[in-house]
Amino acid sequence: MHEQRVARAAHRGGRPGRTSLAAVAAAVVGLLGAGLTACSGSGDSAEEAGPATKSPVHTSASPSASAEDQARKQVTEVVRRMREEETKAHADPGKVTDTKLTDYATDKALASINNQLFQYEQLGLVLKGSPESSFTVTAVNLAGKPKSATVEECLDTTTWKPVKKSTGKDVSTKGQPRRYVMTYRVEIFGKKAQWMVTDLSRDKGRSC
Repeated sequence: MHEQRVARAAHRGGRPGRTSLAAVAAAVVGLLGAGLTACSGSGDSAEEAGPATKSPVHTSASPSASAEDQARKQVTEVVRRMREEETKAHADPGKVTDTKLTDYATDKALASINNQLFQYEQLGLVLKGSPESSFTVTAVNLAGKPKSATVEECLDTTTWKPVKKSTGKDVSTKGQPRRYVMTYRVEIFGKKAQWMVTDLSRDKGRSC
């Protein structure tokens, strides 16, 4: 349209001279330049907008997955440390208070361990050596009240045996399973709202 108006204006003025031809040419070049600039500008905008549309979309699942992964690490560490303190306690059941067992176990789990320690003390037995363990988190419930998790331990007691404290004699029962599964319930517990083992069970019929 602009080019047509310029051409008609030139035609009405008669035969253009060199000066008018130069003016027309300059006007056309200017309009074409403006058109090219506009195209270039729109192209730049498209390029700038392009990467934004390709940015990864972060969904709400990521924080949840991260929270569950963190919980799995925490509960595994709690059970591992409880096992370490329980091993120390069984080395001398009469000195369980010298351990940090109550930092990691409470409620039914602590009662079960203390009951076993009491029986060993009454019988004059201790456990020599140390067990080997591997842990697997089988369930995590962060929506529950309290938050909870289930951890399974493959416990190998091959080198962790009961002996008579006074003589050091091995009193292991022949045929007793040496590798079996322990299952723990771990919960956010107490005023400190920290992960602790609240219950446990032994399944000596389940080898691992």
